[in-house]
Amino acid sequence: MLQCVTNWAKSIGITKVAVNTPATCYNPQTNALLSNSYISEGFSVTTSISNHYIPVCGTMYEKLISSSENRRLRKCVSAGFVCKIWEAPNVNVIYSFLTFCRKQKGYSLSISKNQLSELIDHFPEQLIVFASIKEDQIVSLSVTVRVTEGILYNFLSASLPDYATFSPSVLVLKTIYNYCQKEKISVLDLGSSLDYQGKEKESLIRFKENMGGNVTCKVSYGKVL
Repeated sequence: MLQCVTNWAKSIGITKVAVNTPATCYNPQTNALLSNSYISEGFSVTTSISNHYIPVCGTMYEKLISSSENRRLRKCVSAGFVCKIWEAPNVNVIYSFLTFCRKQKGYSLSISKNQLSELIDHFPEQLIVFASIKEDQIVSLSVTVRVTEGILYNFLSASLPDYATFSPSVLVLKTIYNYCQKEKISVLDLGSSLDYQGKEKESLIRFKENMGGNVTCKVSYGKVL
């Protein structure tokens, strides 16, 4: 099949083919098979970046995270933070919140408000928003995507900088993890950890590992025709 695709691409004047594959945690056996297929057809690895995920099992989330994050989790609960699914998400509020939080860190969003709105409108069952609230104010939220029946991807997330000492995102992730347990989702994909220059961000990697994340990789392949 790969040979058919590359032959067709070459016939219409395409000179280079690039393939981005999902994180290997999605299906380790299939990924190994595909990797061998790409290499045997003359593709080479162009990039390989780390990706973190939480394998969802019967273990309580508190048992998976670091002691420091456990302390922050208890601090959030003691302070009255509540996290739940946002049943009727308001795209304007979500996008404004994400944009504000990203700007505080010097980042921009990789998706427009119209694109996010279309995703939520067209895939209401797959786009699930979790929000952590303190006294009617959103302090942290995550937009997740039900990629398959057994995989949930933490697509967009942010927290208000003023609440950094609480680390409200740990409460959000606990709620997401509990949701995965309830829905029999086995993989919670936390995504890659890249900065605005496309380089791996060590602080974000440590954060995800403190949150219970295991490291896997995401590989891209390329071939000059």
